[in-house]
This record gives sequence, structure tokens and C-alpha cells, in this order.
Amino acid sequence: MKESKTIYSYLIEHMESPSFKKVRYLACDFVRKLPQELCDELHNSLNRGVDIIDSEALLQMYFYAFGEMHAAKLNYAFEHLQQYIKEAEKVELIDYGCGQGLASICYHDFIKDVNPSQEISRVTLIEPSEMALSRASLLCSKFYPDAEIVTVNKDFENLSENDIELSSSIPTIHLFSNILDVESYKIEKFAQIVKTISSGENEYVIVSPIQNANRMKRLKDFVTTLDNNQYFEQYLDKREFRGDKDWTCAVLICSTKIDKKEVRFDLNDVYETAVSIIEGRDRDKAKCTEVFHMLNIGALTGDMKCQNALGCFYCKGIGTDKDYNKAFKWFEKSANQGFDKALFNLSICYEKGEGTEVNYKKAVELLIKLCDSGFINSYNNLAICYMEGKGVEINEEKAIDLWKYASNQNESSALYNLGYCYLNGIGVEKDMDKGVKFVKAASEQNNVDAYLQLGECYRKGMGVDIDIPLSIQYFTKAGMMDDKESIISLIEIFEEKDYKNMFGDEQFDVFVKAVHLGIPEISKITATWINKEPGGFNDGNVVYGSNGLRIVTTRGKEI
Repeated sequence: MKESKTIYSYLIEHMESPSFKKVRYLACDFVRKLPQELCDELHNSLNRGVDIIDSEALLQMYFYAFGEMHAAKLNYAFEHLQQYIKEAEKVELIDYGCGQGLASICYHDFIKDVNPSQEISRVTLIEPSEMALSRASLLCSKFYPDAEIVTVNKDFENLSENDIELSSSIPTIHLFSNILDVESYKIEKFAQIVKTISSGENEYVIVSPIQNANRMKRLKDFVTTLDNNQYFEQYLDKREFRGDKDWTCAVLICSTKIDKKEVRFDLNDVYETAVSIIEGRDRDKAKCTEVFHMLNIGALTGDMKCQNALGCFYCKGIGTDKDYNKAFKWFEKSANQGFDKALFNLSICYEKGEGTEVNYKKAVELLIKLCDSGFINSYNNLAICYMEGKGVEINEEKAIDLWKYASNQNESSALYNLGYCYLNGIGVEKDMDKGVKFVKAASEQNNVDAYLQLGECYRKGMGVDIDIPLSIQYFTKAGMMDDKESIISLIEIFEEKDYKNMFGDEQFDVFVKAVHLGIPEISKITATWINKEPGGFNDGNVVYGSNGLRIVTTRGKEI
């Protein structure tokens, strides 16, 4: 099935040094000669490129209207392919929902610059529109004159494994350009077909605009069903992908092979950077995304530290969406290599039921194993299990002993919990002095619970003299770490007029956090008691900071 004996086919067949730009020029030349009213009509008929194309005019309009955007996204995706596929002597292409073969001809232009000697042995084109498919066959025959061009004129609902043939001895690039987000077919069924036909080395390049949640979920479901290594994922919103365009771009790339040559960076450096991000010391969005991709590659090559850190990124939604199932998977892979931190994270997953079912006994089993190996963080969590009877019988004495041991090793959570027990007489005789002492020691390690507790102690005179300014300091530190209870306490303090003069820059920043965290108590703020200096003022409804930030004083919404 190949277009022939048309004016367009004549132009293509006699085109010298074919390229995407030259093909699109033909479309642009066609559209420019049409009256504006007809151009608008044709553009609207495309339905944003989703509907099946059934006329020459629509073929040209599609290339004119969407070609440049699709090409930019595809080239961005191709740049992130693994080096082994770029350097391969020979590859096959399968272009799913190929339309006019845009993805295939864009790969031609890309690889011509990267590895001009690469041979494309076969191009399989799958498309329900007979007219678009014959056009794709024409173009690919010109761009890949030595390749076998195979056409499959079917939609994905009627596609079967028998329709597609590929060689297990030659790497295959599967192209999914603006097709997986289309909701006209069952994504899992289609993914299973692709998975079944895949043999040998395969790269899966997925490109899509950013759509609503359901359509984006289709991309994730496809990758999940495919169950291959996803080593690249990027979502770029309007003006992020191209500063001069309102284009959006979602790119996911998976592979049946991860080439260790892809690791062109020091995995130890990546891990240390990841730890800094996980601990909240650096949350720059671009950097988080970059580190997430590097962790992904390191994890896929089997580095146990990267596997554990990648699990943390998925658990916290850093550089990607939160996904407890993926977090659990990577913690488990790392733990299977004996990495203590991953075993510890697995115990938390079992305790909280994140990525797996709640299993307190399994959590305790892992914690005991870690305690036996001297992993100090595990003592605190095991003590909590004994104190609350999770997976073991309640044993307050055992819990206190574990906290004392870990406190002697200066473990912050154990210091806090031991201090809390002394303050409240839990498992030990009540001793306010000891309680404050241990909680203060925990606060010196930036323990958010300790900051909150000390704020309460100095506010209410628990084991110390009442000191509201010091209480405000501790609540503010906890509030900057997103502790909602501390922020609410600050709001309550500043409702008392006696303390309005203590409201400063740090407290203002905390209340900005309260807005973003959606804390309803922020509605209690009134412009009558906040006087932000220097450069701050209020208008009765909105609090303005000298840094330009604004807080609505009703129901905690930012404007």
C-alpha cells in the first residue's frame, strides 16, 4: 500500500535529500494558497489531530498545523535514547498509529546527524486511515530506500500479534507519537500485544501532549503493562518545552535493555545529591527531575544506593508523581542486595501499608534484623512497635531500653521519644527536667517533633519557665518544615494582641506555607494585628510582605 501516480507522489519521489522540513514545506505551500475561511474549516475538521484523516486537504493541513510541534517533541525524545541504539549498525522501526509516518521520517533526520551509517532494515507502519497509511508508505520509501516497508491498515482494537513481525537479532525502536492518550481503544490490551511481539532488544519511545489525568494515566498504564525498564520520563508544560510556544510535552522511554555505558556520571555523587534532596536541603524542580532520571539509570544498572534513593523519590513524589508501588519495588531490589537503609524503608512500607499490605510482624522481623546488625535508626521504630503492640506484645520496658540505647548513640527520633516519655510519665517515672533535656538534644538535630514539643513547653511552662518569644522561635522552625500543628499554634499566639510586635519575616514565611498547605486556621489572620515592616502594609483583606507575597485573610486561599 503506497501512494503513487499523484502530483504529491511525483514531488516526493523526485525530492533530493529528503527531510522533514522539505516535506512540511509542501504542506505549508498548499495551505498558504487557500482562502483563510477554508483553512479555518480544514483545521477545525482535524479535531486536534485525533480523527481519522480521509482527504488530501486534511493530510496537508495536519502536516502544516501539527508537524512542527510533533517533530520538536520527537527530536527531544530521540536525544534521550540510550547510546547503544544510536550507535547500532542496524535497527528496525515500528510506527504505531503512524498517520503520514511523521515519527519515522523525524527519526531519519535525527539519526542522519548522529550516526549516518546506521541502516534501517524494516519500517512497519500501522494506521487505520488507508489514505494516511499510503502517504506514510510513500514517504518512508523515499526516506529509507533500502528498507522493507510493511503496512498494516488496522486500528488498535483489531490489531493482533500476527500482524507484526520483528527480528530478535536486530534492535527495534517502537514509536508511539501522540497515540497512547487517544481513548478509542483499550490501552492494556494494546500494551499486551506490544509486549508479546517484543523479542531481542527494544526501545519504546512515547510522546504525547500533556492532557487530563485520565489520558495521562493511559501512558502510565501502558508502561506498567509493558513491564520494561523505564529510564526516562519528562513532563514539560506550556513555555517550559519551548519558550515561544504554548506546546506541552510528555515523554516516556522504556527498554528491554539497559546499557551500563549510559552511566556517564559518578553514581556516588548522584546518590549524595539525592540524599540532600530527600532531606529537603535542595528542592529545585529542575534539579530534582535531573537527579530522578540519573537515579533511574543507576537503579536499572543495579546500584543498590540508587535503587533505595529512587524508592524515596517515588515515595515522596520528588521529580515524579508519588507511586508507593514503585517505591516498594525499588526498596525491595535494594534490600535484596543487603542495603540497610532499604531494609529500613521496607519495614516502614510494611508498617504503613505503602506499596504492600500492612504487615506488622514482617516490619518487626526486618527491624530486629537491622538492630542485630547495628543499624541505629531501627531501634527507634522497633521501640515504637513494643510501645504500641504492633507485631509484638506491648512491652514498655523493652521500648524504653531501646530508646535509651539509641539515645546514647545520639539518634534524634529516639532522643525525642525518650524525652516525650519522661515529660508524660510513659514507661518511666515522670521527670520534666529529663524530658526537656532529651527533647532539646533532639532539636539540635533539626527534629521537627522536638521543635513542636519545645514550642509547647515554653508556651505552657512544661519543665521550663514560660517564654513566649522562645516558643515562637521553636514553632516557627517546625512550621518552616511544614508542621501544621506548629503553624496553628503560631496563629493562636498571634491572635493575642500582646504578641503582634513579634511577627517578623520568618513568621510571615510560615504563614505563606500555611496558605500553600491549605490550613483553614489561616483564616483567623486579620489585618488588624499584622504590621509588616519594612515595606509591608495591609489593605484590610490581604497581608502583603516586603517580598511581594500576598495572603488572603479568609479561608486560607492565595491570590
